[in-house]
Amino acid sequence: KNSVIVRKFSIVERGKQDIKNYLIPLEVIARYYVAGSFYERNRDKYEYGQRLEQPVIEFTTKFEKYDRLLDEKEAMEIGGITKEEMEEIKEAVLKIDEIIAGNIKGLIHVDGKKEFAMDGERNIVVVDTFGTPDEDRFWDEKMYNDGKFIELSKEFVRAYYKRNGYYEKLKEARKLGNEEPPIPPLPDSMANEVSKLYVELYEKLTGKKCEC
Repeated sequence: KNSVIVRKFSIVERGKQDIKNYLIPLEVIARYYVAGSFYERNRDKYEYGQRLEQPVIEFTTKFEKYDRLLDEKEAMEIGGITKEEMEEIKEAVLKIDEIIAGNIKGLIHVDGKKEFAMDGERNIVVVDTFGTPDEDRFWDEKMYNDGKFIELSKEFVRAYYKRNGYYEKLKEARKLGNEEPPIPPLPDSMANEVSKLYVELYEKLTGKKCEC
């Protein structure tokens, strides 16, 4: 049976190689297709939706005010992890995603985020959730093969806020160092669409009918 283990970890802004039992202050993103912020940063190199020849693993900060992209060297410094521990984390990410990709039908696993901690013996532990539309991006496989990108993730919501102008206001506030504007609530019609999307994805991921 699957089980959930509840553990408490210390929260630190920067890890150290001589401490234990702490949440590594990094987010680890594995990308298999060109999408999202990766596409925004690499428009001159790739086409949107292009499959990457090799997975690209990226790192961002977790506890800074805004997620900041890091190179591997700075990620190791902030995370307080050795080169060997970094390789173990990357290997774990790829193994988890291999399991996800091998157990979904009609979907493409585009990218996904993972988080890790060090336990009391300084073993690397996977924490938080993964394989859900909040942490991972999925596309409808049939539509992708027809040249269309049907977002089955929270990107669907993000796209709405880009269309209504909120995203630009948010970027401008961050650029100027101003207080972030409040997030406007989703209209009922949009909330219903999001609910349908999550139900559809649940059924595709599990192969079960949602009793909801």
